[in-house]
Amino acid sequence: VRCQPISTRATTVPLQGFPGVRSRTHPVGAMTERQKGFAALGITVLCWVGSSELMQWMEEGEGYNHPITITMTCAVSFLLYGGVPTLDPNAQTQEAKAKATATGRVDRFVDLFKRLGLVAGTFTLLWISANLAFTASLANTSSASAVTIASTSAAFALVCSVAVGIEKYSTRKLVAVSLTCIGTGLTCIADTGDGDHSHQLLGDSLALASAAMYAMYLVLFQKEVGDSVPTEQFLFIVGVWALALVPLATVFEPIVMPSGKQALALLANAVIGTAVSERAWLYGATKCGPTTATMALSLTIPFTAAFDLARGRLDGLHGAVGLVWSSGLLLICSGFVLSSTDESEPPPDDRRGTRAGADAS
Repeated sequence: VRCQPISTRATTVPLQGFPGVRSRTHPVGAMTERQKGFAALGITVLCWVGSSELMQWMEEGEGYNHPITITMTCAVSFLLYGGVPTLDPNAQTQEAKAKATATGRVDRFVDLFKRLGLVAGTFTLLWISANLAFTASLANTSSASAVTIASTSAAFALVCSVAVGIEKYSTRKLVAVSLTCIGTGLTCIADTGDGDHSHQLLGDSLALASAAMYAMYLVLFQKEVGDSVPTEQFLFIVGVWALALVPLATVFEPIVMPSGKQALALLANAVIGTAVSERAWLYGATKCGPTTATMALSLTIPFTAAFDLARGRLDGLHGAVGLVWSSGLLLICSGFVLSSTDESEPPPDDRRGTRAGADAS
């Protein structure tokens, strides 16, 4: 008897908890859509950690404290997707190849702008406001506190996504978000003892405002765009809107040219901390849902806390204060683990099928 090669065997994976959904077949070792989403969220976490530390180094070490210039540079970096081939498999069709000419690209951009121009404009305003608030918060509080408070975007994402009907409410999600919020509160209470920042309340408030806007633009993308068009094309339209808003931004803050090292750091932050991380985050949100995607950002907290401890920025967290702070981090991470194991939502493919059926109706 000739055995079939292991690499080509398939196994049936039952989808427990999804009434009426058939079991589907996956090759052994192949990643499911949800696993791909978590991998993308992992890339996002690494990019965000590096970005927050890099920006804090520029502001505190290099004295380059120009949050509007930094944010607009990051927003304009989405224009890079104008020259990046789409990751959509359907783009390899003959029709897509025919549209690869310069004229076809312009026509396609005009069509997409007509369809998604208003959504992309709203997305751009929310994105710029959220990131501007977060960047400004890093100058007024520790990066651990800023990222911790920003993780409360999961609560806003849960409320918004349930309200617009792209996610279903579940007790597990509510408990997960509650754990994250409680952990955030404990961490912030402990972090007030950090004497390195004289505007702790202002920094925490800016981080909280950014958390709300993060959730809003993520839910907006999932609701209005999702898989209807390649994400790269949508982000390119966002970059066009951002470029159009640059003259308005100069009214609030004159553009200050960075030095050599600052320019390299600014470019690295724009490409890795924005263009790459945002694409990965939106992909993860599409596969895992907005609530889980926003809660995934809480994983940046242990890493940023490690950076702060290594640099001596959290020396005041000893004894009971340190215990409260550590308990807060544990609750936040526990909330993400609980949310990631929630199976009340169908997989992304089933959501697309449901939405396609509704559109056909």
